[in-house]
Amino acid sequence: MLGGSFAVLNGGTFNNSGSLLNDFLSTFSTAAGSTVVNTGTMSLAGLSVGIGGNLRNDGSIILVPGPPFGDPPISTPAPKLFVTSTGTLSGTGVVNGVVENQGTMRPGDSPGTFTINGSYLQDAQGTLDILLGGTGTGEFGELVVNGDAVLDGTLDVELFGGFDPEAGEIFEILSGNISGAFAQVLFPTLSDGLFFKLDQEKNGVFLDVLSGTGGGGTSVPEPATAGLLLAALATVFCGCLSRKRLSTPRA
Repeated sequence: MLGGSFAVLNGGTFNNSGSLLNDFLSTFSTAAGSTVVNTGTMSLAGLSVGIGGNLRNDGSIILVPGPPFGDPPISTPAPKLFVTSTGTLSGTGVVNGVVENQGTMRPGDSPGTFTINGSYLQDAQGTLDILLGGTGTGEFGELVVNGDAVLDGTLDVELFGGFDPEAGEIFEILSGNISGAFAQVLFPTLSDGLFFKLDQEKNGVFLDVLSGTGGGGTSVPEPATAGLLLAALATVFCGCLSRKRLSTPRA
């Protein structure tokens, strides 16, 4: 589509299994209450790309700059894929470009891995929604960011399908060049005295299943002193064990 406007309105559905091209003179947007399912390729340019409805991407979304112009030639920058407060981005596909999230980022198709070849920016209003349904590949939500992942807002972790985590299991839910931190973390309450602990490192965010005093509900960043104490205890407990993407296999 050249020099036009493509909008999916409230209540509308758009399924793309082929190729969609918006040039730098075009716009692409979806309204709250709309649904877009992409299993093909969407090449999106323009000043902005706003997602206000549900976008499930199991294909490829490419955010492209405009053509060179002027003397010397200068290309217009590629737009961000902007998830608004009413929007949800999910699926097992790939986005080539920058994603800014003020709505909900839900990796997978309940669940699975979503890949961003670029930066992921989660604003204070945004939520990263992680579903845990098992320990195997594709059984829990994971966001892979091949670039910077700047965090804020909320991490919401949920169990589904009757999954019952066990002590010692570890889930890598986010990888990338991590900075910032979630302002709020929501964990489900586990049975048998187990609880989740969030472990944020330079290149990954992990969920550890531990036993002892803990629990689900709302968590906020720990004070610096407590954080240092926990880090020391974790070092003694874990030794030099390296992180793995999947949890420790069950017996």
